[in-house]
Amino acid sequence: MGATLIPSALPDPLAQYSFESQSVSITKVMDSGRIRQYQRATKAPRKVRVVWFLTDPLLELFKIWYNIGISAGTQKFVLNLAFGNSCQANTALFLSDYRVTSDTLTGWRVEAELEIEDPA
Repeated sequence: MGATLIPSALPDPLAQYSFESQSVSITKVMDSGRIRQYQRATKAPRKVRVVWFLTDPLLELFKIWYNIGISAGTQKFVLNLAFGNSCQANTALFLSDYRVTSDTLTGWRVEAELEIEDPA
């Protein structure tokens, strides 16, 4: 099953995020005392913390999309993320539930941690 597109009415997350690389190797200590490393993947996914600033109607759309469109965050989806000077589509997956706090300018601040795959 392919990744679902994020609704076009939702804004892209703002560039207020950071990312962490994940290791692509496994280290195993052998009985003889030697250490052996195995490569488990050719490309490592990245953990990204993203922030959306949403109005009341957009927050409702986000919740519907999250719960129904991507099955409470269990399905992959495609969203645009800006890295440096370029913006590109990335396949992402929620690593945990999103967090909503009130924001005085837009109404709501939605924060989430995603795992993204580098575009091919």
